Amino acid sequence: MADDGGDSPPTKTNASVGQQLRHWIILHSAGNIQVLEAGKHAIMRLTGLTARDLRVLDPLLNHPATVLSRQRAILVNMENIKAIITAHRVLLLNFLDPSVAPFVEELRLKILSHHHSFKDSKYRYGERRMCLTSLTVMMINMAMKGDNVDLHNLEEPQSRASNASTYSRRFLDKDEGQGDSKQHIAQEQDGSKLPPFEFVVLEACLESACSCLDDEVKRSTL
Repeated sequence: MADDGGDSPPTKTNASVGQQLRHWIILHSAGNIQVLEAGKHAIMRLTGLTARDLRVLDPLLNHPATVLSRQRAILVNMENIKAIITAHRVLLLNFLDPSVAPFVEELRLKILSHHHSFKDSKYRYGERRMCLTSLTVMMINMAMKGDNVDLHNLEEPQSRASNASTYSRRFLDKDEGQGDSKQHIAQEQDGSKLPPFEFVVLEACLESACSCLDDEVKRSTL
């Protein structure tokens, strides 16, 4: 999905003549919440969706359960959830519905958890990179002094290698036995250990819709 940009949308937009304003709640990828009153043209500019796409979310029209993937957004219409998911935010249309309020709170907590995990992974990557850099500097200094540098013998009790050994152990301990340390850093750097924001939100929408359907089946069998 293309990046939709991180700029915050306005809290209120002017509607064209005859254009109906709707209230949306926006949950940003960092966890902050914003309420937006906007017409369809403002939402189209913000999300890259077309007027035809937005009709799928119109509460006055009867549409089957739908998930649409577009260049800049994913549109979800399932059960009571009417959402537009972009790279940095999710817009919910009928957030004032009492049946949707629990989902909004659950989604907010999931987004916060994802945000903190992403920040933590970036911090751990930076910390490991510092350890690796320190180890590299130590090896260069040893080589410049004419010492033989052997990675397999860095932990031997030699005065010049003791600091390098400490850095090596710190670096490897961070990996917690998960294989090659360089590979682990690459995985953290490219974000492969954390799903994208859009996937986290889409998963939450699908789980909520499935839970609603499950409850309906249980009630019908009573």
